[in-house]
Order: sequence, then C-alpha cells, then structure tokens
Amino acid sequence: MSETDVKLWTALVAAVVSLVVAIVTHLSSRSNQKAIEGLRDRYAESKAERDARRDYQYEARKRLYHECGPILFQLAELSEAAFYRITGLAQTASQGNLEPGRHSFLRDEYYRVSTIYRLLAPSAALKLLQQRLTLVDLSLDYAMHRQYTLVRQAFFAFGDEFTFARLGPHPLEYKPFDEKADSKARTEPGIYFRQGLPIGAMEPAIEALIAPDQGTRSRVMTYAECEAEYNKEGTRVRDAFDEIGFLIQDFHPRMRPVLWRMLVTQACLYRVLSQSRDLERSDWGIADLRMSAADQRKFDWRAKRDDEIDEATVLDPLVVAEHYLEERLIPRLPQVAPTEH
Repeated sequence: MSETDVKLWTALVAAVVSLVVAIVTHLSSRSNQKAIEGLRDRYAESKAERDARRDYQYEARKRLYHECGPILFQLAELSEAAFYRITGLAQTASQGNLEPGRHSFLRDEYYRVSTIYRLLAPSAALKLLQQRLTLVDLSLDYAMHRQYTLVRQAFFAFGDEFTFARLGPHPLEYKPFDEKADSKARTEPGIYFRQGLPIGAMEPAIEALIAPDQGTRSRVMTYAECEAEYNKEGTRVRDAFDEIGFLIQDFHPRMRPVLWRMLVTQACLYRVLSQSRDLERSDWGIADLRMSAADQRKFDWRAKRDDEIDEATVLDPLVVAEHYLEERLIPRLPQVAPTEH
C-alpha cells in the first residue's frame, strides 16, 4: 500500500470516528437533555405538591387553632380544677371530714355539686373537641393529639370500674351485683357498693354541662352557671347530677377504694393536661404521667383513726394508675413526635 493510500485510509478512519463520536455525542446530549427535562418536571411537580401540602396544612392549622384553641385553653383550666378537687378529697378525708354521715362535707350541697362538676367538666370539653376535630386535624399538631388522647382516656375511665378493681399487685374484691349487695353494702361498702357506671349512664350528666354560646357554638358551663341550673327544679343538670350523685354520697377513699383508684388515675391525666406546654416536648412519654414524690403525698387520705393503714396501701392506687395508663395509652399514643418536613 502506497503512502497515499495510507493517508487516505487514515483520513477515512478519522472521519468515521469523528462521525461516530458526533452521533454518540448528539444522542447522549439529547438523552441528557431529556433526563434533565424529566428531572425539572419531577422537581416542579414535587415542589407544587409540597407547596399545596404546606398551604393546606397552614390553612388547616389556622382553622384548627381557631376552632379548638379556646376549648383546649378551657380544658387545661378544667383539668387543673379537677386535679385539685381529687387531691382535695384526700386532704378533706385526712382531716376527718369525709367520714360517712351528716358531718361529711359531701352532705353539703355546694361541695357535692361542685365536686361532680369538677370531675365531669373536662369530659364536657372532650365532647366539644369531638364535634370539631377530625383524624386529619390531629395529625397536624402532635401536642393536640396528646391532649385529645389523654382527656379521652380520662373520660373512658368512668366506665372501667371492674378493670380498676382487678389491676395492680393487690386486686380488690368487688361484687356490686351480688344478690344481697344492698344489705351487705351497709357493712362492707368497699366490696358491695356500686362505685362506677357505664359510660352511657355518665354521658347525660357530662353533656348537661354543655351550653350554647354564640350562634351554633357551644361551650362548657362555668360552675356558677351549673349551680344556677342545679338549683332549678327539672333542669337537665339537676336531673343528671341527682341520677349519678350516689357515687359520691358518703364517699371516702377507705370505703370506696375502686372509685378512688379511678379518681387517682384521672388525676394523673389531669395533672399533665393542666400543664399542656409539656406535651409539646418531642421526648414526652408515658413516664411523664407518673407523679413526683411531692404529688404522691397529696393522695394520702389517712386520718388519725387510720394509723393501721400503711403507706403502701395509700400508694397502691398510683401503682394501679400506672398499670392502667400503660395498658390503655401505649397502643394509642406514639411516644416520639414525627419529624416535620
């Protein structure tokens, strides 16, 4: 092959290579361009979805806080009042002023009616929340989710008398449906006296505390309004309160231990609900429902006549409360707040 032929073939090969490179480059550039355009489209679509979700969540949160903010503020106030009334019952008992009979403070109409009101009012706030909340709403605010779950459990505790009797290291004998319960309750009220009611029997008294506000709005009555309604014959409040009043008539923790366990458990919930800012913590958990040593002492109801009752017996309802709340809340209340995007 001559030198001319070599040069010709070299030039031809170079041209073919250049052509192949140009074709590959063109195809690659076109593919890259399509890939880039695809990425741009997906990014734009993703951004639009994020913006739409953010806008929805903003509007939903704004609506949520407008609808439920005042109720949650009132719930915190009502929970604090309920906590102090429950611990107040222990203090009153320790002073000898809850012993059954005409000298019991619960024979006084004001103390009896106000006690029923304090115990029921947080559940009335729950009823208002249920009218305005949805599962979607709850997913938008983790602290609110916790508040709702805790007050809901306080409400359900009203119907768990037999659960409270069997829980803890020292289950209680409880036979309110015994054939001779009425007669036996005179000497053994802790066993034979009825110390709870089904939820459906409690709801009329709870719902009686809901009053109309502006327009179609509703709110929880103040105690003054409740008392005024109770003092009128034939009102919903009076009829409903009188229907369940036997639960606290002549109540004493020593003689109504099942009911006392329920009240102590609710107090654990109300203490946290009254300090609702703590529920905003990402590390908040079930352990935060446990009482401090100082708070535990508030449930010591022993009077001078109760010298034989040891501290373990007094603290037993708090142990029951811990077991009950773990059993009920761990499946329903995630312990760590989700990361917000």
